[in-house]
Amino acid sequence: MALSKIQAESINLADTFAFTGNVSGAGDLEKVSSSTATQTGLTNLQITLPTTNDFTALKLFVRGVKSTTATNSYWALTLGNASGTALTGGSDYFYAFDHVYSNGSSSATSYYFSTGADYAKLSGLYVGDGSSDVEMNDFEFTIYSSNDSSRSTRIQSYSGYEKRHSDAYVSVNQGAIYRNGAEVNANLNLFVNTGAAFTSYGYGLYKAKAWQNINY
Repeated sequence: MALSKIQAESINLADTFAFTGNVSGAGDLEKVSSSTATQTGLTNLQITLPTTNDFTALKLFVRGVKSTTATNSYWALTLGNASGTALTGGSDYFYAFDHVYSNGSSSATSYYFSTGADYAKLSGLYVGDGSSDVEMNDFEFTIYSSNDSSRSTRIQSYSGYEKRHSDAYVSVNQGAIYRNGAEVNANLNLFVNTGAAFTSYGYGLYKAKAWQNINY
Protein backbone atom coordinates (compact mmCIF):
# COMPACT_ATOMS: atom_id res chain seq x y z
CA MET A 1 0.00 0.00 0.00
CA ALA A 2 1.41 3.37 -0.98
CA LEU A 3 2.26 5.74 1.85
CA SER A 4 0.37 8.99 2.11
CA LYS A 5 2.05 12.02 3.61
CA ILE A 6 -0.30 14.03 5.81
CA GLN A 7 0.37 17.66 6.50
CA ALA A 8 0.22 18.75 10.15
CA GLU A 9 -2.51 21.29 9.45
CA SER A 10 -4.78 18.53 8.08
CA ILE A 11 -5.06 16.80 11.48
CA ASN A 12 -7.42 18.05 14.13
CA LEU A 13 -5.69 17.13 17.40
CA ALA A 14 -8.94 17.74 19.27
CA ASP A 15 -10.39 14.61 17.61
CA THR A 16 -10.27 11.13 19.16
CA PHE A 17 -7.99 8.58 17.48
CA ALA A 18 -7.87 4.79 17.96
CA PHE A 19 -4.54 3.18 16.98
CA THR A 20 -3.96 -0.56 16.55
CA GLY A 21 -0.16 -0.42 16.22
CA ASN A 22 2.64 1.09 18.29
CA VAL A 23 2.84 4.87 18.55
CA SER A 24 6.25 6.41 19.22
CA GLY A 25 7.09 9.95 20.19
CA ALA A 26 3.82 10.38 22.08
CA GLY A 27 5.41 10.98 25.43
CA ASP A 28 6.87 8.76 28.12
CA LEU A 29 4.11 9.01 30.77
CA GLU A 30 1.24 6.53 30.65
CA LYS A 31 -1.73 7.07 32.95
CA VAL A 32 -2.43 4.17 35.29
CA SER A 33 -5.33 5.62 37.28
CA SER A 34 -6.74 8.93 38.43
CA SER A 35 -9.58 10.47 40.35
CA THR A 36 -11.07 13.93 40.66
CA ALA A 37 -13.62 12.84 43.26
CA THR A 38 -13.80 14.58 46.62
CA GLN A 39 -13.70 11.95 49.38
CA THR A 40 -14.46 13.03 52.94
CA GLY A 41 -13.92 11.33 56.28
CA LEU A 42 -10.91 9.30 55.12
CA THR A 43 -8.34 7.90 57.51
CA ASN A 44 -6.32 6.36 54.66
CA LEU A 45 -6.02 7.21 50.97
CA GLN A 46 -4.94 3.94 49.36
CA ILE A 47 -3.68 4.01 45.79
CA THR A 48 -3.06 0.75 43.92
CA LEU A 49 0.36 0.53 42.25
CA PRO A 50 1.00 -1.50 39.08
CA THR A 51 3.28 -4.51 39.50
CA THR A 52 4.12 -5.11 35.83
CA ASN A 53 7.67 -4.72 34.49
CA ASP A 54 6.95 -2.22 31.70
CA PHE A 55 8.05 0.97 33.45
CA THR A 56 11.11 2.53 35.04
CA ALA A 57 9.37 4.56 37.75
CA LEU A 58 5.96 5.80 38.83
CA LYS A 59 4.82 9.40 39.21
CA LEU A 60 2.02 10.06 41.68
CA PHE A 61 0.38 13.47 42.02
CA VAL A 62 -1.96 14.00 44.99
CA ARG A 63 -3.97 17.09 44.09
CA GLY A 64 -5.13 17.99 47.57
CA VAL A 65 -5.52 16.54 51.06
CA LYS A 66 -7.01 18.46 53.96
CA SER A 67 -7.12 17.35 57.60
CA THR A 68 -10.50 18.03 59.21
CA THR A 69 -9.16 18.78 62.69
CA ALA A 70 -6.27 20.77 64.13
CA THR A 71 -4.10 18.07 65.63
CA ASN A 72 -0.47 17.57 66.62
CA SER A 73 0.00 15.22 63.68
CA TYR A 74 1.91 14.87 60.43
CA TRP A 75 1.27 13.57 56.92
CA ALA A 76 2.76 10.09 56.47
CA LEU A 77 2.75 7.06 54.17
CA THR A 78 3.20 3.31 54.17
CA LEU A 79 3.48 0.75 51.38
CA GLY A 80 1.57 -2.48 50.93
CA ASN A 81 3.25 -5.78 50.08
CA ALA A 82 2.40 -7.80 46.95
CA SER A 83 -0.85 -8.93 48.60
CA GLY A 84 -1.75 -5.36 49.57
CA THR A 85 -1.15 -5.71 53.32
CA ALA A 86 0.25 -2.51 54.80
CA LEU A 87 3.83 -2.81 56.04
CA THR A 88 4.01 -1.19 59.50
CA GLY A 89 6.92 -2.84 61.29
CA GLY A 90 9.09 -0.71 63.54
CA SER A 91 12.05 -0.74 61.12
CA ASP A 92 10.19 -0.87 57.80
CA TYR A 93 11.05 2.66 56.63
CA PHE A 94 14.09 4.90 56.49
CA TYR A 95 13.50 8.54 55.59
CA ALA A 96 15.24 11.88 55.44
CA PHE A 97 13.72 15.24 54.53
CA ASP A 98 14.04 18.93 55.06
CA HIS A 99 11.33 21.51 55.48
CA VAL A 100 11.46 25.25 55.09
CA TYR A 101 9.09 27.13 57.36
CA SER A 102 8.21 30.75 58.04
CA ASN A 103 5.66 32.94 59.76
CA GLY A 104 6.49 35.97 57.64
CA SER A 105 9.00 37.51 60.02
CA SER A 106 11.05 34.46 61.02
CA SER A 107 12.22 31.67 58.71
CA ALA A 108 14.34 28.53 59.09
CA THR A 109 15.09 25.10 57.69
CA SER A 110 14.92 21.90 59.76
CA TYR A 111 15.92 18.33 58.95
CA TYR A 112 14.31 15.03 59.89
CA PHE A 113 15.94 11.61 59.66
CA SER A 114 15.03 8.05 60.69
CA THR A 115 16.64 4.65 60.10
CA GLY A 116 13.77 2.67 61.55
CA ALA A 117 10.10 3.67 61.62
CA ASP A 118 6.71 2.05 61.11
CA TYR A 119 5.72 4.76 58.60
CA ALA A 120 7.50 7.39 56.53
CA LYS A 121 6.95 10.94 57.74
CA LEU A 122 6.30 13.50 55.00
CA SER A 123 6.01 16.86 56.76
CA GLY A 124 7.78 18.76 59.52
CA LEU A 125 4.94 20.99 60.76
CA TYR A 126 1.61 19.87 62.12
CA VAL A 127 -1.26 19.59 59.66
CA GLY A 128 -3.80 22.38 59.36
CA ASP A 129 -7.47 21.91 60.17
CA GLY A 130 -8.81 22.51 56.68
CA SER A 131 -10.62 25.73 57.61
CA SER A 132 -9.18 27.36 54.48
CA ASP A 133 -7.30 26.23 51.40
CA VAL A 134 -4.00 27.38 52.91
CA GLU A 135 -4.47 24.74 55.63
CA MET A 136 -4.20 21.78 53.24
CA ASN A 137 -1.45 20.10 51.25
CA ASP A 138 -0.62 18.43 47.95
CA PHE A 139 2.10 15.92 47.15
CA GLU A 140 4.25 14.67 44.30
CA PHE A 141 5.98 11.29 44.56
CA THR A 142 8.47 9.55 42.28
CA ILE A 143 8.50 5.83 43.07
CA TYR A 144 11.35 3.52 42.03
CA SER A 145 11.60 -0.31 42.01
CA SER A 146 8.17 -0.93 43.54
CA ASN A 147 7.65 -3.66 40.90
CA ASP A 148 10.96 -5.47 41.56
CA SER A 149 10.92 -8.25 44.17
CA SER A 150 14.73 -8.22 44.41
CA ARG A 151 15.07 -4.56 45.34
CA SER A 152 13.80 -2.09 47.93
CA THR A 153 11.37 0.60 46.89
CA ARG A 154 12.69 4.16 46.98
CA ILE A 155 10.51 7.26 46.89
CA GLN A 156 11.25 10.94 46.38
CA SER A 157 8.59 13.15 47.96
CA TYR A 158 7.63 16.80 47.61
CA SER A 159 4.86 18.59 49.45
CA GLY A 160 3.09 21.82 48.75
CA TYR A 161 2.47 24.89 50.89
CA GLU A 162 0.55 24.25 54.11
CA LYS A 163 -0.19 26.41 57.14
CA ARG A 164 -0.61 24.80 60.53
CA HIS A 165 -3.67 25.95 62.43
CA SER A 166 -2.08 26.87 65.76
CA ASP A 167 -0.07 29.85 64.47
CA ALA A 168 1.05 31.67 61.31
CA TYR A 169 3.78 29.23 60.29
CA VAL A 170 3.70 27.66 56.84
CA SER A 171 6.07 25.08 55.38
CA VAL A 172 7.11 23.10 52.31
CA ASN A 173 8.90 19.74 52.47
CA GLN A 174 11.08 17.56 50.29
CA GLY A 175 12.73 14.25 51.06
CA ALA A 176 13.50 10.63 50.28
CA ILE A 177 12.10 7.34 51.59
CA TYR A 178 13.67 3.88 51.58
CA ARG A 179 11.56 0.77 52.18
CA ASN A 180 13.75 -1.42 54.38
CA GLY A 181 13.03 -4.70 52.63
CA ALA A 182 12.98 -6.05 49.08
CA GLU A 183 9.56 -6.98 47.74
CA VAL A 184 6.90 -5.92 45.25
CA ASN A 185 4.68 -3.15 46.64
CA ALA A 186 1.08 -3.23 45.44
CA ASN A 187 -0.21 -0.02 47.00
CA LEU A 188 0.68 3.24 48.71
CA ASN A 189 -1.22 4.53 51.75
CA LEU A 190 -1.35 8.24 52.60
CA PHE A 191 -2.70 9.31 55.99
CA VAL A 192 -2.37 11.53 59.06
CA ASN A 193 -0.10 9.66 61.46
CA THR A 194 -2.50 9.85 64.45
CA GLY A 195 -5.48 8.61 62.43
CA ALA A 196 -7.22 11.98 62.07
CA ALA A 197 -9.89 12.15 59.37
CA PHE A 198 -9.12 14.09 56.19
CA THR A 199 -10.54 15.00 52.79
CA SER A 200 -8.94 14.00 49.47
CA TYR A 201 -9.48 15.92 46.23
CA GLY A 202 -8.08 13.30 43.86
CA TYR A 203 -4.85 12.04 42.39
CA GLY A 204 -3.13 10.94 39.17
CA LEU A 205 -0.78 7.94 38.87
CA TYR A 206 1.47 7.49 35.83
CA LYS A 207 4.07 5.04 34.55
CA ALA A 208 7.34 6.59 33.39
CA LYS A 209 8.15 4.41 30.41
CA ALA A 210 11.55 5.75 29.25
CA TRP A 211 14.61 3.49 29.73
CA GLN A 212 12.32 0.67 30.79
CA ASN A 213 13.75 -2.74 31.72
CA ILE A 214 17.28 -1.45 32.26
CA ASN A 215 19.02 -3.18 35.15
CA TYR A 216 21.48 -1.23 37.25
